[in-house]
Amino acid sequence: MSLIADTLRDILTQPGHEPLEQLFVKTLSARDGQQEVLPFLAGVNKAASLSGFLAYLEPPQDQSDIEYIIDAIWVQDQNGIDPNDRIGMAYQDAGTALLVWFYDLKGCAGEAGIKQGTWWVWPFNIPGQGVTNVDLLTERPNPSFRVLRKPTGETWRKIQVNFVTTATVGTRTFNAYAMVRRRPSTQI
Repeated sequence: MSLIADTLRDILTQPGHEPLEQLFVKTLSARDGQQEVLPFLAGVNKAASLSGFLAYLEPPQDQSDIEYIIDAIWVQDQNGIDPNDRIGMAYQDAGTALLVWFYDLKGCAGEAGIKQGTWWVWPFNIPGQGVTNVDLLTERPNPSFRVLRKPTGETWRKIQVNFVTTATVGTRTFNAYAMVRRRPSTQI
């Protein structure tokens, strides 16, 4: 495949082919998507002994013409209160009301100078600490999850993030980030 791409590049970079070269590069980038890290939750406080909804990962409402291919998700309690707190992640199809859980684990404790706070990372191929019968960890499918909106801007497919905090006293301050590949939507 690289020989074909190299040959096309050689042809298209000849003088007079600049518009074709630009079209070729745009086409390749539209298929794979432009990779970026996006914050999708910032500074949300939760107390001890709570559980519930934390955030959705989806394109902004005014961007129904794009979709995100999810490469990785990080959730952080910047205060590092208790690595026994849990984070759950699910793929949600709003059209069918289907919610499929793919992640439910305890956190990774931070350490001075490397990663501050408590972290939950997906995909993560090493089982969490003290694996229990409620733990759930699914490797990233290939191709990965697509999150997008309907052409009307209504929510359609998204990632839902939930939390459970232990009784350990202290306010958790959650942040979340996703590595996504942004590309034009393939929806008709």
